[in-house]
Amino acid sequence: MATQIFKAEDKARFKWENLPYSLRIHYNYLLRQVVDLDKDVINPPSGSNDPLPSYYNRNLCLALQADTTNQVSKTKKGSALKSSEATAKGADDPADADMFAAGNTNPLCTPDDDLRLSDHFCRPRFEYDRVLGGLNNSNTQLDFSLNTGGLTVGSVLWLYFYERMGIFKILNALMNDHNYHGKFPISSKITNGDFQNGYARIMENLSLLYRMGLSSNLRDRICLYERVLGVTIENNLDVRCERNTGFMRTFNRLLDHMLEYYKAKQLAQAIQTANGNGIRSSVATQTAIRDTMQVLRQHFEPLEYGRNLVNTFIGIATVYSTICLLRLVKDEIGVPRQYDSPEEFIPAAYDILVLNRSVTPSETNRFTIHDNCATYGYRLLTDIEFADLSQFSTHGQSGVLDKWLDDVEGLVEGYRNAFSAINEPASAMV
Repeated sequence: MATQIFKAEDKARFKWENLPYSLRIHYNYLLRQVVDLDKDVINPPSGSNDPLPSYYNRNLCLALQADTTNQVSKTKKGSALKSSEATAKGADDPADADMFAAGNTNPLCTPDDDLRLSDHFCRPRFEYDRVLGGLNNSNTQLDFSLNTGGLTVGSVLWLYFYERMGIFKILNALMNDHNYHGKFPISSKITNGDFQNGYARIMENLSLLYRMGLSSNLRDRICLYERVLGVTIENNLDVRCERNTGFMRTFNRLLDHMLEYYKAKQLAQAIQTANGNGIRSSVATQTAIRDTMQVLRQHFEPLEYGRNLVNTFIGIATVYSTICLLRLVKDEIGVPRQYDSPEEFIPAAYDILVLNRSVTPSETNRFTIHDNCATYGYRLLTDIEFADLSQFSTHGQSGVLDKWLDDVEGLVEGYRNAFSAINEPASAMV
């Protein structure tokens, strides 16, 4: 039997369905629209060569999924809701009612088990499914499988780098223009009883969440980043909270040890291969890596304090909503029409909405470098959080720790390279 590298602790983790129902129902409705409007992005039409965006790729992060297997038409007793019954029980409109007709499969979300009267409301599904990195699939002695739908500290790091990418600044500019300024022709025109533009409904839902005080606000996110990651973002709110100052220092020290390990191993491999000898990993460096991982995990606990878990999920939901909205409204704000991928329209929108300038090519792609930091960092931290460190003995070559280090080498180097390419000064980092 293969040795399981990661502990199966997913049932004890905070998931989307653990949000208070009164809050979750608003975001359920919002994210259902997001996945519906992005259905061609998530599942490109046949013949399309468009790649799946990284934020929808469950192998790269805790990604919003389009579930095509669950039928939400069934009640808890197993009977089917007809369209008329769904409408009578409060379906939003006839289109939603038809969605829950007997035999229909809802591609947007899974049934919400918390409902007491009916189950025609549903919730989105988030999932991360780990894949092998640098190891050969033929290694059957170790099981690197890891699947979770819950939050990890890596989720906060992912959200932090999307914040630094400028997603929330873009949303703020869009909301201000839609509600007050009116610089851009963002229309809410209705034709045949429905909004003419696909973005109008999602724009109004986001505006409503802000007005109701249920949105992801700057103060909440500042406190989240400081309390969990020990980092902050530029602001003038004079927010004071307990900083987890040891987290980023320990994380950076771990990365330094791992990079030192890779460098020494590559050198040893070159020398020892030339001499015809076997390769021996540095036990001292392995010990430093394992000990630093243990210290780093002690800094994960603040995620479970206060509203950090709730604020993380709301922030992630807002990122998905904003990118979907931006894709739909990019023509109205002046993004070149041929910019179809997030690598193109997000940096362009940042120039137009945040920097108030025309689209300006840059040496680095704003979306790519921040997304690389987010996805590499998420995968690495999630590995560390789930890892069974009791098996990470420092046996040198061919040990469990040695194999894991080989597998995550690309994540470590990718994260460091992406972070060093960020143009903005890292003054926000502790």
